[in-house]
This record gives sequence, structure tokens and C-alpha cells, in this order.
Amino acid sequence: ALDLALEDVFPDTMPRLFPGNPLEHLDAYRRFTESSFLVDVGRWEESSEPKLRDLGQRWAAILSRNVGWKMACERTINFHSGAAERTTIYSEPDLVEQRVRSGLPVGLQSIPLRVDVARHYHRPSARRPAGGQNFLLNPGEDGVQELNDDELFRGLPTSFAIFRVYTKDHRHDAAIIQSLGALLGDAGDTKTNM
Repeated sequence: ALDLALEDVFPDTMPRLFPGNPLEHLDAYRRFTESSFLVDVGRWEESSEPKLRDLGQRWAAILSRNVGWKMACERTINFHSGAAERTTIYSEPDLVEQRVRSGLPVGLQSIPLRVDVARHYHRPSARRPAGGQNFLLNPGEDGVQELNDDELFRGLPTSFAIFRVYTKDHRHDAAIIQSLGALLGDAGDTKTNM
């Protein structure tokens, strides 16, 4: 939800924090840190300049976690190798939002909603994350044998999509959860924490 609130203030913020191209102001850019950012935007709320004071008030709300958008629900769909990734709907947040809205009761179809679809692809490196860490000592042989991760990676999904639906408050979460669940069907979250 924080990202959705940032889009309202970020375009006005950067020119105030760091005007110009960082390549032309390397010393100043080197001193531009997360800490300096938080201090600078925290002072803007006290500014005598009305536009900067308004921007500071919007940042104060974000930094106080008083964000306008709240997550109503989240679902994950895994795509394993050989399984078709149904990109006609799952890669289009606007289409997912339209379908979620159409699944809501008639009186709720126009409530403020935002849908975020985050995609992730597993691309293990050649050495693999556990490469060189797992060994088997076989007393019948001389030395140890390195174990590989082939079996582990065969069981992982090749990609997954995370669907998040945001709304202004939590009054209609149950209806939104039901609509997203009907849209995604049984393809959603697995019942493990892995």
C-alpha cells in the first residue's frame, strides 16, 4: 500500500531533494542517503512555503503509515514447468481489476480499488544457492560426494504471480476476497509456508 501512496507525492519530491543529474553533482549525490531523505521530508511540514508544506504533510502521513490504500487481500499463483501461464488475464492488472469488480455485489462494483500483480521468475544460478554446501560422506568410498540441487529445483515453480487488491478501507474485504477467489479458482495459494 505504501507504493500506491508514494505515486501521489514522489514526482513533486525528487526535484526538491536532488535537482539535476547525479552524474553532474557526484559529491552531493554521495551525501544523499535514506537518512538525509527522511530528515529533509520531515522538515517540510514546517515550511512557510505553502506548496512545500503541503508536500511535507503528505510525506508525514506516509511516514506515519497513514496510507490511503489498504490491502484487502492477496493471493499467489505458482506456475510449474510445463504448465501454461494464463497471461491473458494474469499479467494485466486492469483486466484483473475489471473482473474482480464484476464479481462484486452490484452496490460495491464502483468502490475505489487498485490491483497490483507482481511477477517473479526463478532463475537459479549455475552454482545453485546451496551449491558447495551439501555433502555426503560414504564410508565405503574415499572422501565425500557433493550433493546437487537438481531434485530440489525440479519441484520449485518456474514462476509465480502475486495478486494484491487494495481499497480505501476494510469494510468490503470479505466481498473482495470472495470475488478474487472466484476469479483465480483453485489455482491460488498452496497450503504450506514454503
